[in-house]
Formats: sequence, structure tokens, C-alpha cells
Amino acid sequence: RETTSRASLAANYVFDFATLTSISAWSRRETEYQLEGDNTVCDRPACPNFGPPIAGNTSRIATSSEDGVIRDFSQELRLSSAQDGRLTWLVGANYSDIEARSVAAGRLLGTWSSGTGISTNAVETTGLFAAAAYKITDRWIFNLEGRYQEDKVTDGVQLGATLSDTFTSETPRVIL
Repeated sequence: RETTSRASLAANYVFDFATLTSISAWSRRETEYQLEGDNTVCDRPACPNFGPPIAGNTSRIATSSEDGVIRDFSQELRLSSAQDGRLTWLVGANYSDIEARSVAAGRLLGTWSSGTGISTNAVETTGLFAAAAYKITDRWIFNLEGRYQEDKVTDGVQLGATLSDTFTSETPRVIL
């Protein structure tokens, strides 16, 4: 079973000197599934579905299941000049927040395996950007652009082991 909900909204407000743009998006996906596979002994070194054959020439049933939720939200605000002058520019900011949580389990012959686990993964991103272009002639345009971004990444798994760090980047660009 899977359920997905999504919504987005884009809006512009035009001033005398520039246009303000807002873009928002949200989504949520819920999953619940169970897989059952027959791990019957095969005559190859590795069976195609669950690994090496089980000794004894008997059929074994392997089951796995997962319940999960993935949600995300993003927002961008941008102010841009009119595009008909010699100098054009824009400044903006964006934000994104994504989180995925799941509970997974597996069993063989009725007992739950050590593969049972809970995981949470999250990425939160904030960015600032700006650009300016100056039309020198009809054939030559000078562009100056830049972006700063910060990503907070968390990867949490079973038994409380959580990995988390923040990454930053700057991207300058000059074009002629």
C-alpha cells in the first residue's frame, strides 16, 4: 500500500522595479508493504532471490516488511529586476527540508531476524543566491553570480547510532 499527497504554489508580485516570486512545495509519501519469497533449494551456488541455498532440500518461506514515511517541504523567494535594461539582477533564498523514516523487519521460518530496524534520514538545506548581468554591447554580456549553501544531513539507524554533519559550499561564477 502506498499513499502520496502533494501540493505546490507559485506566486508573483510585480513592483515597478522588480518581480517578487515565491515557490512553495510539500509532499508526503506513506508506504506499507510485505514481500514473501520461496527460498526453495536451487542447484546453483546462489539462488536468485534470497542468497545461498538452504540445506535439506526443503522449501523455506522468507518474509520482509517495511512501513515508511517520506515528507518534504521547499520554499524559494526570489526578487528579480526587469529584463529589458542593460543591467539585470536577482537575489534570492531557498529552503528545503526532507525526512524519511522507516521500520523494516524480516523473518525466516516464523522468527524475526536481526534485520529488524528503524531508520531516520533527514536533509535540511538553506541557500542564498544572487546574480547580476551587464550588457556591454549587443554581443557581449558580463555576468557575475554566486551561491552559498548549507546542508545539515542526519542518518540515524537502529541501536541509536546516528551520523550527522553540516556541509557548506560557496559557488562563485563569472561569465563573459
